[in-house]
Amino acid sequence: MLGLCGEEMKAELPKPPFKCPECNRVHEELPDVGYREPYYTHELSGRERTARVQPIGMDLFILDNEHFFVRGVLLLPIKNTSSSLGFGVWSTLSKPNFSRYAEHFDDDLSAWGPMFGYLSNQIPGYPDTLALPLAVQTQGKGLRPKFRLENGQHPLIQDQREGMSVEKWWEIVGPVLHGPTD
Repeated sequence: MLGLCGEEMKAELPKPPFKCPECNRVHEELPDVGYREPYYTHELSGRERTARVQPIGMDLFILDNEHFFVRGVLLLPIKNTSSSLGFGVWSTLSKPNFSRYAEHFDDDLSAWGPMFGYLSNQIPGYPDTLALPLAVQTQGKGLRPKFRLENGQHPLIQDQREGMSVEKWWEIVGPVLHGPTD
């Protein structure tokens, strides 16, 4: 796989700190990819945003008082390594599940069963990922829920189930290492 500068990229995951073949800078850690808000609220601006979006802290959003979102973590294992690429993404929740989660946000929620939701961000390097069905699994106190995609043939679902290649990892994290994403 060639980098943007035409240099050959390694087919193995770098060990931090590492010198990037794209920019020749030293990066102290392997990055994850995060989104500050759901795709559906990010697209709004100005008065429309103020009128329609209700953020509750950094991890809960309500849109139009009828769409409820929670921030969590979607992990994709990287083949032939013990590492994963983490995505800080958003999922929908039903109003009853959202209300229960918001009420107990500061509690240990590790005993809760999974809740149903839909992925609410577009993941780079994949065909449309909006509204992929997933399970929202709460965790211990202070931890964001983990998202597990439901069965299907979408490439993102396959990569969560089977692992992504190191080359795919580079394709996704390269832009994160070299500039902001959102």
